[in-house]
Amino acid sequence: MAVLCAAVVVSSALSARAGDSFKLNRLSLDDIKQGRVALSDVAQPREAERKTFTVNPQPLPVKDMTVVIFLNGKNNLEKIVSHHLDAMKQVGTTDKMNVVVEAGTLSDKAVKRMLINKDGETVYETRQADMGDYKEAGDFLRWARTAFPARKYVFIIWNHGIGWLDPKSDKDGSSSNKGISFDDDTKNYIRNEQMGEIFKIGGHVDVFAANACLTQMAEVAYTLKDSADLIIGSEEVMSGICFEYQKVLGWLAENTTAGNEDFGKEMSRLYGEAYETCTMFGIVCPLKDKGGTLSSIRADKLAALPAKLDSWARAVKDNNEEEAVKYAIGSVIRFAIIPDKDPNKKLAPYVDLGDFALRVDSKSKSQAVHDETARLMSFIDKDLVASQIGVHTDAHGDDYSRTHGIAINMTMELKPVPAGFANAFEGKYSDLSFAKAGQWGQFMDWTTAVWNK
Repeated sequence: MAVLCAAVVVSSALSARAGDSFKLNRLSLDDIKQGRVALSDVAQPREAERKTFTVNPQPLPVKDMTVVIFLNGKNNLEKIVSHHLDAMKQVGTTDKMNVVVEAGTLSDKAVKRMLINKDGETVYETRQADMGDYKEAGDFLRWARTAFPARKYVFIIWNHGIGWLDPKSDKDGSSSNKGISFDDDTKNYIRNEQMGEIFKIGGHVDVFAANACLTQMAEVAYTLKDSADLIIGSEEVMSGICFEYQKVLGWLAENTTAGNEDFGKEMSRLYGEAYETCTMFGIVCPLKDKGGTLSSIRADKLAALPAKLDSWARAVKDNNEEEAVKYAIGSVIRFAIIPDKDPNKKLAPYVDLGDFALRVDSKSKSQAVHDETARLMSFIDKDLVASQIGVHTDAHGDDYSRTHGIAINMTMELKPVPAGFANAFEGKYSDLSFAKAGQWGQFMDWTTAVWNK
């Protein structure tokens, strides 16, 4: 089963060039890429030749909705591209909704911009392009909005994802915060701080959906707070096929005037259903032994999150809740970045934020912590997260019904953490815009010190 790890926004992993690998406590990128998670060895980016599409359709009448899908298959996911396109064509463009796709594969190195029709497609141009360039994604979104105007826009990026961490090549001295939409042909990818640039080029959208692993976390969502009204994504590893596009587009075609949050709620329902019944190439491949999540976040609430966390963290630290923190670190629901190599999630820095706060609270002896936890959980469950689903209990024993729809970075269980871990990734946590907006990084310094005692 292909998974969308190591690259969203909805997003891809890069192939490693010969000799471009690192070792992480005996875990190499080559080993990892043979498993479920393609934790990519990002080779030195090179500037690809970039051409503007010269063939543009005449603008069409304004419809209720245009769904814009950036389908980057220029990597180890390319075989799934045809599956998704066939699924989209079961619905296609209607009198109320446009379905517009940019799709690329590694085999022919070609990228197509096309209008998806019922049982067919209208291709406007085919040419080489760098799908790891944020300008390409932004230009596609702008092109789609201009050529196929609508009252509402849904933008989906399909590829790999690995949260805020960005694998680093030994030969690449550049610094960034997170990689997304990797292009194996150009050895390029979209950096975290470039995500917002996509929407500065292409325009604000009503809904942004990341069809990729590990993207629905505070550090990633915060970079998109001004780019969309609603952000859809998963805290966990995603199967490459569990956005069942015939069902997603089918619902949208029948509900083009529905509210953003109605769509988000339906997406969560469909995603949970897919974990029981999803198929690829006619083969039923349920994921009943895997934990899964999908949630919708109200982007306009993200600006308030750092301050809410600071108040809660201050109460925990000021009341010296060391035992409560140790309990939470050891029992919280975690999302593994290398699940096949780390089944016990010891080297897994991403946790469900709500579950972590509640676990600290359950062992706390401080009324101030209880009060701050109640305020934080009210904000998460009522204001920030519009809808969410958590399904199954995974092999590690984590019950995903305990998830609350948004993950966050936290002290890892493994101690000591291998010395090479931090050096395996580009950028520092303190460089993130989310980290600069609050004190969560400093709080993690304290929790790590407590855990290592």
